[in-house]
Amino acid sequence: DSDSATATGTGTPALSVVKELTDAPDPIVEGSVLEYTVTATNTGNVTLTDVVVTDTLIDPSSATCATLAVGAECVLTGTYTVTPTDVSAGEIVNTGMADSDQTDGEDDTVVTPVESEAPPEMAPVPVPLLDRSAMVLLALLVLLIGVAGPFRAVRLRH
Repeated sequence: DSDSATATGTGTPALSVVKELTDAPDPIVEGSVLEYTVTATNTGNVTLTDVVVTDTLIDPSSATCATLAVGAECVLTGTYTVTPTDVSAGEIVNTGMADSDQTDGEDDTVVTPVESEAPPEMAPVPVPLLDRSAMVLLALLVLLIGVAGPFRAVRLRH
């Protein structure tokens, strides 16, 4: 007598998506170039086919992996340049998505804060200082005006 067992089961396809800001200046302002990465991982127990990773905000906007083994990743990396609209909004809301022939679409969103550029700092304006002789002349003028009163028109005769 020999005992034998045959296990039968169905595969479970699954896909997860992670969206990340992977490179950015500090602070992020208008004209900054940002790098985003969208990673789709096969988290199921069967190979996935025709895996498409997309992000309509970045360039390039899609990547396709013909097959994705269990535990493997399909990665899309692209750049985005911050616009005046982003500055007005104060943030960039960016969603990456992935889909395969065996799974429903999955997505992940990253919100990136954007700063408005601060106005350039004003340099201090130099105020000329009076030297000692100018201060003495100013004091003398004030004294004379105070003693003589306001200047009056003087008529000279020959």
